Parts: sequence; C-alpha cells; structure tokens
Amino acid sequence: MLLTPKIITRKLLIGVSVLLALHLTVLYLRFGRGHLTLHGTIPMFNFDEERNVPTLYSGILILLCTIMLWKVSRSAVEVRNGLSFYWKALCAVTIFLFLDEMFSIHEIANRKQFRNLYPDGDGYFYFPWVVPYFFLGTAVLLFFVRFLLKLPYATRIQFITAGIIYAGGALGMELVGGKYHDGYGPNLNYFLIITIEELLEMLGMVRFFNAILNYFISNTNKERIDLHVSLVNDKKATHLLSDNR
Repeated sequence: MLLTPKIITRKLLIGVSVLLALHLTVLYLRFGRGHLTLHGTIPMFNFDEERNVPTLYSGILILLCTIMLWKVSRSAVEVRNGLSFYWKALCAVTIFLFLDEMFSIHEIANRKQFRNLYPDGDGYFYFPWVVPYFFLGTAVLLFFVRFLLKLPYATRIQFITAGIIYAGGALGMELVGGKYHDGYGPNLNYFLIITIEELLEMLGMVRFFNAILNYFISNTNKERIDLHVSLVNDKKATHLLSDNR
C-alpha cells in the first residue's frame, strides 16, 4: 500500500473527526437525554475519561511519531550532520508522552500530598499537574532550541506550530478548564472546554507526525512510503515499513 504524507494525514484527521462526532454524541446522551453511562458507551467515547477509545487513538498517534522519529535518527543524513542525538532525544520525549497518555502519569501531581506545593491561582491550578509540567515543558523546549535552529525553515515552523497547538490544548485549556471547574463544576460547558483541549492535543500530534513524515521523505529522496503487511502460514506475522520511490 503506497502512502504519501498527505494521504496519511487525511486518514488520521478522519479518525479525529469520527472520535469528535462520537464524543459530542455521548455528551448529548448525557446532558440532553440524562444517561450517565448507557451500558458503558458514554465513558468509552468521552474525551474526559481515561483508558478508552479516544485515549487509545491519541496513544497510537504518539506512537506513530515515536516510530518515525527513530527512523529519522537512524538515517545516514542525520548521522552525518550530528542531529541523530537530538532526534533520539525527541523520540524519548514522545515515549514519555505515550506512557503519560496511556497511564495518566500526570495525575500523580494531583494527589493531596502535592497540592500544597502549588499556588491556588484563583482556580487556574485546580488541576495542579500543570505546574510541574509547565516547567518540564519549558526545560524540554530550551534543550531543543539549538536543534530547531538547525532544521530547515519549513520543518522548524511545522514543529513549532505543532508544539503550540499541542501545548495550547494540554496546558492552556487545562488551565481554563480548571478555572471553570473550580467555579461551576463539571457541567456541559466544562465538557465543551475539555472537547477543545483534547481536540487540540490530537490535532497537534497529527501536525507533528505530518512534519516528521515530510522531513523524512525530503531528506531521503523518497516520494512516498510503502507499507507492507505479510502474513505467513506458520502463524507468524511480519510487518515491514520500507521506503520506495
């Protein structure tokens, strides 16, 4: 199956759109029809829940970025220009994001024993994990400044744009959501804020993945990616991701 970055990105955005439609549907069922769980259907597609379909999709997006970052780090071009280390470091960051997405590591900072470490912030820090993650994110950004400056202009802008979209959702909208939750509780408007938050996170990761794909193809003189899936009779499955012109 021959794929281009444009085709891959379109398919990923379709996935995001389907999840958004399902999420809005379960919000209607909860707040419009009064169903709390509807046999588990509402938590399964609610953006505010953990370990459900949207979480799995977000994890897959991050994992795809991790795989492509590793492929870029191993390419001969990056080894020669000295950027392989930064690509591997960026790969490590996405692995952490994947683990955090799937296992909610950031929730540790919301525990009672940590709450007194952070200011109340007039409700903006209702979810206190945003404080350590803000400083962690700032440290990561400073670490990669030199790397960003060495990237082609188009890739640099794409990476920065993806980061702004993702962080705007993960941290920015979390601050807004915390403020609203502190004042009004988890009503429909709060869940709409969460909708924007999670949507920005997924769109930011799709944008990041698209940028990595474009960079990889342009620096390996390829026009597309050929995905091979081969099933053999001895019940072993081999999945190969190779690059064809």
